[in-house]
Amino acid sequence: MKTLRAVVFLWVFVGLLTSCERDAEVEPPKFERKPVIMCLMTPQMPYAEVQVTYTKPYYGKRKWDDTAETVNGCIIVMTDLSSKVSDTFFSTGSGTYQLNFGKINLTSKNSYELSVKLPDGKIFKAQSTVPPRADFTKARISYFEMREPEDQGGMGWEYTTIPYTMEFEYKGLDDRFYVSPQLEGSFLDSAKNYFPVEMYFQEVMKQGNSDFTVKMLTRSSFYAGWGNEPPFTLQQFEGAIYTMDKPYRDYYLSQFQYDASPFNEPTLFMSNFSEGSLGVFGCYDFAQGTLKY
Repeated sequence: MKTLRAVVFLWVFVGLLTSCERDAEVEPPKFERKPVIMCLMTPQMPYAEVQVTYTKPYYGKRKWDDTAETVNGCIIVMTDLSSKVSDTFFSTGSGTYQLNFGKINLTSKNSYELSVKLPDGKIFKAQSTVPPRADFTKARISYFEMREPEDQGGMGWEYTTIPYTMEFEYKGLDDRFYVSPQLEGSFLDSAKNYFPVEMYFQEVMKQGNSDFTVKMLTRSSFYAGWGNEPPFTLQQFEGAIYTMDKPYRDYYLSQFQYDASPFNEPTLFMSNFSEGSLGVFGCYDFAQGTLKY
């Protein structure tokens, strides 16, 4: 009898819960179309390029070929804020505009303003500062240690990893800019074969500081085997060191959020254009070389 009462009480309780449920139709946020302006420039190129499109609604039916609407007929001017020299971009079609350097050149630590006038007369602006090109004489590997090989795996799938700790240092970069090393370690294996290992740092990039040395650390490992057997001997590090201003750094970090899954939220990035528009006007530079330890 008690069991029957408990069952009846449970069904009544579940019924009360389900009877409280209601379907509701909620209107999505009102879509406000905005221009998207992208210009990522570098002194390594002989020109700067700007792309102008409009945002698309996030809600509603999607198409596989649903590309962004390009904006033609814009007037785009870049000004060197130090020399006050300006030059105008020319259209190459499909919302793309180009400026060949010559009248204006990208000079280290100079700031530039990009002004974009749309066909409807609205004007949007942003500023970017050219970072100094990385100098390998200001960089060094201050610490590197390889530890003993470690056997991994199981269930018929065994492999060996080589743990290591590495510290990278860079000095003389002021706090308006960021540094990002993209390095490979060059090793010799037991048979004296060349063995490259890409080094990944815990921080992808770090802000400069004129008074202190910037330090970046990584504790990781690489695989051994498949023709490359320990012990390994470190030869040198080689690759590129990137420098960039804050707008480029913010955009670069946003790309790590990207996932092609249609169920994920869209990637958000920090815009440095004036209110009413979205986009990035940023600058980067890099140098290639080697570092010995």
